[in-house]
Amino acid sequence: MITDILIPFLTDNGMNDDWFQQNGGTTAHTARTMINLLRLWFLGRLISKYSDFDWPLRSPDLTPSDYFLRGYLKSRFSRSHES
Repeated sequence: MITDILIPFLTDNGMNDDWFQQNGGTTAHTARTMINLLRLWFLGRLISKYSDFDWPLRSPDLTPSDYFLRGYLKSRFSRSHES
């Protein structure tokens, strides 16, 4: 998927300077072959376990969509319990 979809997409859209942040907890994501492939493409711009920038332990790795969902659910829950 990375070589067939992600890298061609990045190349076609001029996104050659972007960073790649990978959830490095699972074995498949941190296999030597995978890390080496990502290191080649994201030269010095890879955040993952066993990469140049190690994924911090107990990292609050929430994305903007996570923040949205949390806020949305909290507001829905609060409104339903006001009465």
